[in-house]
Amino acid sequence: MRFHPLDLYGEQFGCWVVVSPASPLHRKTRWLCRCRCGTVREVLTTNLRTGFSRSCGCGGKQYGL
Repeated sequence: MRFHPLDLYGEQFGCWVVVSPASPLHRKTRWLCRCRCGTVREVLTTNLRTGFSRSCGCGGKQYGL
């Protein structure tokens, strides 16, 4: 079975938009993401896909979250 890496580039998760891959943390894949407010952070793939992280904490409520 071959491993097919996940490419989330350009996808949106809540207020986050994936900008590029980031360095892994303890063998877990992270992505460089930009929030609607302009904040840029590294976010784990699992947090994006499960909805655990939907914004930087800027108050995503103003965007309907």
